[in-house]
Amino acid sequence: MTSTKFKVNINFNLRKPNDIKPTSINAIVRFNGERIVISGIDKIKPSEWRAPLTEGEKPKKGVRYNFPKINVQNTSIISNLKDAEQKIDKAFNDYTFKINRYPETKDEIKDFHAFCKRNVFNLSDPEENIQKEKFKSDSLFDYIELYIKESDPKQTTPPKRTFIYKGEEKQYTDRSRTVWKSMIKTLKDYGLTIEKADLKFIDVNLEFYNGFKDYMTSKKHSQNYFGTIVKYIKKFMNESGFTH
Repeated sequence: MTSTKFKVNINFNLRKPNDIKPTSINAIVRFNGERIVISGIDKIKPSEWRAPLTEGEKPKKGVRYNFPKINVQNTSIISNLKDAEQKIDKAFNDYTFKINRYPETKDEIKDFHAFCKRNVFNLSDPEENIQKEKFKSDSLFDYIELYIKESDPKQTTPPKRTFIYKGEEKQYTDRSRTVWKSMIKTLKDYGLTIEKADLKFIDVNLEFYNGFKDYMTSKKHSQNYFGTIVKYIKKFMNESGFTH
């Protein structure tokens, strides 16, 4: 529920409303004359989307426009959009309560945008990472390949990349590095199907997640392997210090 002191308006639209194939659904968040867009909330076929009212058209009672049509196949999408709407609304209330005003400056709006995305997509706050850095390249592949090298005691002595387990510093195993190398190969293979020879940090969003999930299913990879890759993408994104 939106606070009475600070008002926010949340709507949705399609990235490519005239496409035949499923397209990304974006959340449009407006407040105090400002507007931010949170991309990739979900995907839907434009034919399953109820378009906004045209000029002179009268709204039908109980019908929500710029929203999925109500039917069984859209149940999950509708649930995801309502969940995102609630999370954005709560993020807005929490943020304005903290600063006791609207986000106004460029940095505040950028910070609020990132705060909304973390809430919607259940991402960790980069400030909460125990180990993080500011990686100079914008390539996730470059970062993972460097990470593999710096975790290997045969190449870097002592290894720069370690982790803490039950209070003790541990070294990554050869098995971990093998999984990471396999992960890079799988991601690069997927990249070729979407015309991305390199995967940038900024490319990783829900739209990427959905497309990659569909690709993995088409290649008959297991859900466990898909989940492992997603888990490690989050790990490397967090430790790189990258923020959208």
